[in-house]
Amino acid sequence: MTCRLSLLLTCMLLAGLCVAAPLPTIHKRMPIKPIAQPMQALQRSIEVGSLTLHRCPDAPGYCGSLVRTLDPTNQVWGTIAIQFE
Repeated sequence: MTCRLSLLLTCMLLAGLCVAAPLPTIHKRMPIKPIAQPMQALQRSIEVGSLTLHRCPDAPGYCGSLVRTLDPTNQVWGTIAIQFE
């Protein structure tokens, strides 16, 4: 009998806790804003560090190049332009 009584009291206590618990708040979705600007609004060129990037003619973004030596130890003469977009 005491086992049933303690089980009943435990169930009542748990039910009371569930009823008294606050309901979870529902968050409103924030409106999605476009990250990129339309191509018409983009600047013709931008400075990024020591590089100047220009608008790509056939891609939505900026293009540029980085000139590097073929051999950083200068044992081989020459440079190469690494282009990117």
